[in-house]
Order: sequence, then structure tokens, then C-alpha cells
Amino acid sequence: MVEAVRDHWLITLAVVLVVGSPHGFWRRGGETHVMKRASFIVLLLMAAAVVPAQQRHVEALEPSALVSRGQRLFKIQGCYGCHIVGKFGTPIGPDLSNVGGRLSRSYLERWISDPESQRPHAHMPKLELEAEDVTALAAYLSSLR
Repeated sequence: MVEAVRDHWLITLAVVLVVGSPHGFWRRGGETHVMKRASFIVLLLMAAAVVPAQQRHVEALEPSALVSRGQRLFKIQGCYGCHIVGKFGTPIGPDLSNVGGRLSRSYLERWISDPESQRPHAHMPKLELEAEDVTALAAYLSSLR
């Protein structure tokens, strides 16, 4: 939402300065002023593209609340009793250290909800979890790459 408001504001500012300013710099003639206006518009559009990319990079470095909640649930539900993540856990079930690189989040949600519906005769038990918990666990697992 904040990105959309900021981007809208930058574009509106560019349009107002180029089209709507009745006096001053923007209404002077000549090629120099046309180039300055074009350069200014390009700079505004570049700023609109760079700032969201920087925010996405920061968000990728900081775990979201959903991923953190999923990580806590992984421990609370005893998933380490059958699975390994990194150097921790028990190698009864698959190693989940890089599961996010192999399986989609939607598949992980379906698997956590009902493993046997995804693969008959699955050894993983069906966990009695709320939908929000399934989403959080899938978010955590999909973050493991």
C-alpha cells in the first residue's frame, strides 16, 4: 500500500511539474528546458523503481512474522523429531533444509494439511492444525533454501 501511494505521488508530481506549472522553469522555451524536463521525469521514474527494489531486498533479509511463527510451530509441534533442518533434528523423514527450493508453498500447505491426500501411504501423520498454523509452517518451510 505504501509503495502504491509513493509511486502515485511521484508520477503525479512529475505530471504537475511538466504540464500544470503556469510559471517559472517549466514554461520557459528552448531545447535546454525540454531536456531538463525529460531528465527530471526520468529521474523520478528511476526513483520510483529503485526504492521498492531496495525495500524488497531488506524484507528478504529480515524474516517475516509469518515465517518466524512457522519456525516456532516447527519446534512446538515436534517436527525435529522426524526431520532435519540444518544441523538439528532426526533423520527419520526427509531433510527439510532446502525444501523451499524444491517445493512450492501451496504444495507444502496441502502436504501439511493432509499428507496422505498428496501421497497415499505417506508415513507423516496428519497434524491437527488450524489453517493459520498450516500457512505459517508452509511459509517457514518455503523460506528454507
